[in-house]
Amino acid sequence: MTYTLKNIVYTIGTIIVTLLCACTPKSQIVVSVQLDYDTISLQVGQAQQLEAIILPLSSTLANTTYWQTSNNNVATVNSKGVVTAIYSGECNIIATCGHISDTCVVNVGTLTYNLNFTNAITYFHGDAYKNNTYNNSLRLLQDGLTIDNYNNNINGIGTFLNLDIISPQNDTLPTGQFNSATDSVIAYTFLPGQLIEQDGIYYAAGSFIGQYTLDGLKVIFLKNGTCTITNTNDIYTIDAALIGEQNEQITAHYSGNITIIDNTDNAPPTEYIYINMEQASITDLNNIYDEDKKVYRISSNTNPLLQLECYAPLSSSTPPQGNYEMNNNTTYFSLITADVENQTGCILFENNNITAITNGYIQITYLNNTCFITGELHTANKKVIYLQQTPNKNTYQIQHNTKLQ
Repeated sequence: MTYTLKNIVYTIGTIIVTLLCACTPKSQIVVSVQLDYDTISLQVGQAQQLEAIILPLSSTLANTTYWQTSNNNVATVNSKGVVTAIYSGECNIIATCGHISDTCVVNVGTLTYNLNFTNAITYFHGDAYKNNTYNNSLRLLQDGLTIDNYNNNINGIGTFLNLDIISPQNDTLPTGQFNSATDSVIAYTFLPGQLIEQDGIYYAAGSFIGQYTLDGLKVIFLKNGTCTITNTNDIYTIDAALIGEQNEQITAHYSGNITIIDNTDNAPPTEYIYINMEQASITDLNNIYDEDKKVYRISSNTNPLLQLECYAPLSSSTPPQGNYEMNNNTTYFSLITADVENQTGCILFENNNITAITNGYIQITYLNNTCFITGELHTANKKVIYLQQTPNKNTYQIQHNTKLQ
């Protein structure tokens, strides 16, 4: 007889199990584990107690059931067998006692959202994909979110819809029905949502539902559906029936004007730089430039090193909350123009080079007595700098497969 390695391993395993059973007192041997449910159906947030029946009841292991879930993103289970539905989908709850297990299938119901929006903006990117189409990033916003007049970014707490739409080259924002794209970028489609990573930081891209909260950005990536856009006398009506990556059923509606931001005139950046401001230091320089204004210097303490200087009232003890713009003047809430030779103002230190910051803004906010600094800046050599800071880098992040509030 010829023995393969698989035969040998199987034979050895059988001998070990047999010896273990022979050495285990009969009062401890578990011969059966049976859950009281084979399948349960829950809605997000609901809980269900599972009971495991262990035979024989006299086994000393009868009260040592080990519980586990096949997918914590769908449902969790605690040490007592209580199952809690987390998000739409299906998973297995497994109860193990001794060497015997049983499984219950958990189905968590599909979430539905009916969303009405009150504001809209679209970023026109021209023929971004170089295939004779136009590309728009269309964003619909609910109350609680605003669009910054300076940089057109979204601020606040609330829900928005981002649609990355592709259209023919006949209008900046054309009308018609847009279907979810499949394998190629073609006209009258919107691109599916996805999570992308750059330098260890994750971003939502494509088409998705987003919700800004104090804990970060929750997203539902869109994988299918349709969106219809009509326009009568510059009043746009948008109706969408969308499907999320976990089969969430989403309807969306908007009616009103749409602000169109043309992003095709600017030369493309040579590089994007992401700077985390969590370790930034702030130095009070008082009235160093004799402008009857206080100057604060903010250093990122990163590599590359970003140095910012801004004007504030003399009476302030910390940089006041608000937006600070690079506008080449000396008013309050202004970023100070770079002086590369003297290394003052707003400059970037990178690879033994010093580069002036020529355009952009920062936003300073306070939460629980902590200063948070975010923003977007542009350098003289056409680099774009994104400033990022989170209240807690372990929790302030993009969260998907999470129910919107």
